[in-house]
Amino acid sequence: MPYYPDLKNEILESKVYQNPQKKLNEIAGRLLALRKSLRENVPPKTREDKLLLATFNIREFDSNSKKMGPRTTESFYYLAEIISAFDIVALQEVKQDLKPFKKLMRILGSDYDSFLTDVTEGTGGNGERMAFVYDRKKLQFRNIAGEIVLPSKDKSPMPQFARTPYLLSFQAGWFKFNLCTVHIYYGSDTGAEFEQRVQEIENLSMFFKKRAEKEEENFILLGDFNILNFQDRTMEALLKGGFKIPEALQKRTGSNLQKDKYYDQIVYKEGKNKVKFSGKAGVFDLFETVYKDDQKEQYYEDFVALMTENGKPTDMPAFTKAFKEWKTYQMSDHLPLWVEFDINYSDDYLAKLIVE
Repeated sequence: MPYYPDLKNEILESKVYQNPQKKLNEIAGRLLALRKSLRENVPPKTREDKLLLATFNIREFDSNSKKMGPRTTESFYYLAEIISAFDIVALQEVKQDLKPFKKLMRILGSDYDSFLTDVTEGTGGNGERMAFVYDRKKLQFRNIAGEIVLPSKDKSPMPQFARTPYLLSFQAGWFKFNLCTVHIYYGSDTGAEFEQRVQEIENLSMFFKKRAEKEEENFILLGDFNILNFQDRTMEALLKGGFKIPEALQKRTGSNLQKDKYYDQIVYKEGKNKVKFSGKAGVFDLFETVYKDDQKEQYYEDFVALMTENGKPTDMPAFTKAFKEWKTYQMSDHLPLWVEFDINYSDDYLAKLIVE
């Protein structure tokens, strides 16, 4: 669970707020509301029976954007609270400077560990890293990790991914699986850029089709695929390699703020060690408890401090106009997508030992 003791001093010693205790009261109240919402919308973590897996594009974490400023102290605690509700989370858009990520890990506490890629260079890479954050009391790293590089075809080099996918191998309970996180090229929804997006997804799907057939292991692909809907060509490309969407995730809303786009996905291809789902999955709407429109004025001092530093307008009309976008730089413009697995196969195994 997140480690809170530093929160009090960080807020009370801050020079941003006219009434630091009032601000601390507001943050604590919102954290309590966020914890309650997580309990109501996400199954509780268990020690032996279930695994909670999530993917979360954590917008430009943390770019110190001159456009919207860096994240505030309270945003780190909200993000840590959300991540801690799951056993393992794939994060996209972690940026080059790792100081913010290390701060997030400190708040999460010593039970959590992480793996990160190097920064993907070039325009398409956008200076991003892929990351996994996981509860090491629950998951065992199987000592396999690597970035995905497509092999040559007919002695000709294959175009590689704009942002290199990242695979790790884990075991939780009886469940062994390979987990690959992606952030597929976006560009435009038409023309050459759209075709590049489709091709990246298809190349990834077919790469793991061959890999899964050879190794007979479970492969799970998750992350930001920039898929518009379940009927789109991008979805056809993702499923081409024989991957399946968990049934519970076929009925969920979109994971953008308007809940009408299906950029984020979790799909799987089964090996000998079967994948068992609990039937529970969904999208967690964090903005039902934090950065709500009716809380807007409570964030004004933070906005003023950050925009003053960046030389931007700080009056109330400017804040009102910017709030909808500004809050996505504090939290994200994506919502976490999650699914729950059954990982205790003990009854199945023992039943097979019985000979009539």
